[in-house]
Amino acid sequence: MAEWQPIETAPRDSTTVLLWESLDDGDPAICVSIGSWEPSIGFWIDFGWETVYPTHWMPLPSPPEEV
Repeated sequence: MAEWQPIETAPRDSTTVLLWESLDDGDPAICVSIGSWEPSIGFWIDFGWETVYPTHWMPLPSPPEEV
């Protein structure tokens, strides 16, 4: 499994990645989202098209194999 990387090293070509955003309440369940850099607006967005401010990123894991 990949390790969390600083957001400055993340791909900025609309590749979908896991994003970690530090939130004040400390609940890790709501700190992780799936999203990408949106070059047309210059922001990170999640799949709800909400702007997020991640501090770290990680590649998505491989999908499960079909049985």
